[in-house]
Order: sequence, then C-alpha cells, then structure tokens
Amino acid sequence: MTISSIISLITKDYGLKDDDMDKIIRREKLKDVSQAYSDAISNIQNKFGSITRLRVLEYNELSGSNRDSKIFFRDLALQSRNVFYNHLFSNKECCVIFVYSGYQMKNSTLFKLRILPHEFAHHFQMTDEEFPCLLPRGVSHDFFPQFASTLELGPRNGLIYIDNLSLEDCLEDFFKDFAERIQDRICSEILKRKGFLKGLLDEYLLTKNDETAKSILRTYPNYEATIRYLSRLALLDEAEWHASIKSVGGSNQISDKLKLNLRRIMKLNKDFSNRKEAFRELYDLALKMDYKLFREKRFCTSYIKQVSNLLNFEVRTEERW
Repeated sequence: MTISSIISLITKDYGLKDDDMDKIIRREKLKDVSQAYSDAISNIQNKFGSITRLRVLEYNELSGSNRDSKIFFRDLALQSRNVFYNHLFSNKECCVIFVYSGYQMKNSTLFKLRILPHEFAHHFQMTDEEFPCLLPRGVSHDFFPQFASTLELGPRNGLIYIDNLSLEDCLEDFFKDFAERIQDRICSEILKRKGFLKGLLDEYLLTKNDETAKSILRTYPNYEATIRYLSRLALLDEAEWHASIKSVGGSNQISDKLKLNLRRIMKLNKDFSNRKEAFRELYDLALKMDYKLFREKRFCTSYIKQVSNLLNFEVRTEERW
C-alpha cells in the first residue's frame, strides 16, 4: 500500500483509527488473523505488562486494491518479508504486525516464543519505552510515526564507499540498514528483560539458514562492492548474535554451530584482511553496549561511525552529521 493511500487516514498522535483499519483490511484484500494467535498475544501482553492491543494481518501477492499497493505487497513477498511490524498502520494503543500467508512458521512454537514478541517489541520500544523511530535523513515525513518521536540519521547527500569501492545510490539504504539493526538490538534487550529467553538459540539457527536468500535480492550497480557490503553486514550480525547468546549463557549449548557459522562468515569476508580483529571488537562492543543510550542521536551516530570504521565503510559527504 502506498503511503499516499493511507496517510490521510492517520490522525495526529493516535495513528489509524479502528474503523479506518477495518476499511483498509477489506479494501487491500488483507485478512485479520489475530484470533489464531490469541494465546500468544495474551502471553505477550502479560509479560510486557501492556494493555496495547495487537492485530496480526495476513497478506500475499494478490493483496492490494490498485497498481501501487499491489506492487508494494508483491515486493514484500519477493523480499521474504514474512513477518514485520509496521508503525504506519499502528497507533499508540494498537500494534499491527503483517504475516505473509505462505509463511510456514506461523503456528510454530518459535513464532510464538520469539518472532511475534520481537515484532511487538518494536512497537513497545517507541510507546512505553519512549525510544525514537530511527530513519535515514531525507525520508519523506509521511513515513514518520504519529505516536512517537523520530531521529533522522546521516547526511542528506553523500556517497558510501567500502574498501574505496563505491556503492552507488545507496546512502538511504545504508542508514536504513543501521537503523534497523539498532532497533533490533533494542528489541533483543527488551525481550531479555521481559523474560523471553526460550527459543533464542533456535531463532539464531533459523536466521542463519534464512539470511543469505534475503540479502541476495538487493543489488547495486557495482557488483563487487555489493558483495563486500553484504558480507560485512553478515560479519556485524554474527558478532551481535554471539554477544546476545553469550549474555544469556547459551554459548556452550551450540558452540559447534557458532564456530561453524563464524567460519562461514570469515570465508565470505576473505578479502577483508581485518575480519578477525573486526569481529572481536564488534563482539565486545555489542556485549558491553548500554542499549538505553540509543535514545540519543549522538550515541546512534557515534555507534554507526564506530562500526563503519571497523568494517571499512566510509560516508563521503560535505555535510556534518
């Protein structure tokens, strides 16, 4: 669904109203499947101590009422966006999560233990925890949530380089990638604090099987730079996962899998001479990080610059950010 087709229905400070949402569900050929997850939703509300409602909407390649919205939903399916939180459909009292109709995990224990709570935590961090929504600078204000503050990251204009190779036309994607990782990190810490520890190791193993297919869909004009960029992000993600698992005492349980996946990531980064040192420093950074500081723009920016330096990313711009 295009932003222009829904933004007029957003009311200041409260987002979409219930009657508006019901109209959108019918018009865009979506399906409200919240009832199928009633037990999981109740568990989430109880553990989070939240009265926020949670609606789960099912979509597929046939969803959409016009050309633009059909393209939107089809692209989501092609990008393997099986489960995701959408703040534009949500309001302060209701969290809306999308699930792809062909997603085979929706009735699994892992979905209820980790995946659905993680998506709810995205909403919780902006409402109850008062973290800002992080978006790249220059993104249309139509994408800003109406019930939370927004921090814009990075410069408005510039170029991204990796090992002095240019990633053309990817400035917005670059800062979006970091924004998503920071917000995922906040979610992980909230889940740990709220007692959602079961299933963490299974989630890691599932993610390792899933992530390559998702990443390969994104391509830039410079193929070599694209491969290096995605490989470095995989190194960052692996360090974050190792730190998360270590923090809950789970490293020994899947030590062989951790070592195997790390060897695979190192092989992907064979052209990166500092890969081992970078991994160790990223791991230490994630392990010692105070996620509460991500409420501040200067800390978000400092983190992005520090990680970029470790991965040999460079933002070339004349703007101060």
